Amino acid sequence: MTPLTLLDDEDIVVRPLHMDEADALCEAVVASSAEIAPWQSWCTPDFAVREARAFLQSSVQERARRRAFDFGIVERTTGAILGVVSINGIDDEHRVGNLGYWVRSTVAGHGLATRVARRVASFGFFELDLNRIEIVAATGNRASCRVAEKLGAQHECVARHRLMLHGEAIDAHVYALLPGDLQA
Repeated sequence: MTPLTLLDDEDIVVRPLHMDEADALCEAVVASSAEIAPWQSWCTPDFAVREARAFLQSSVQERARRRAFDFGIVERTTGAILGVVSINGIDDEHRVGNLGYWVRSTVAGHGLATRVARRVASFGFFELDLNRIEIVAATGNRASCRVAEKLGAQHECVARHRLMLHGEAIDAHVYALLPGDLQA
């Protein structure tokens, strides 16, 4: 199974990113680093094209191993990268994966993350045959929690020391989606 374009409409395309898009990915991360960095250890002030290339190379390898499927959110008219949405941490035995997402600051708060996360979650359930998709968000990350709630994910707990963030163990909300939970 080869992941194809998951969403292609008048505004955006959701598809795997290509190695030649490392510069554009880096630019998107840097442009939104003030909002992303508090919640993602990989987003540092010195994020550079080499990190973007490493991510893209890892994406190819993880997709081939069926451990992660990363999709870029690309603006149709300009080709600008608006964010990334992924299913990762896939456990084939238990048919579980993790849903992660970030969007560029300039498009945050307008429903884009929810829209693309819903499509990628559907891909996880109906193409990857997952039974459960988890969304894990640091306790202070209200934006990520709102996306999970809008998707119809059920809040299961606050797990102590669930995430490592900038070298520190932090508590996180754990949400779960089952195939019937996705809200249109």
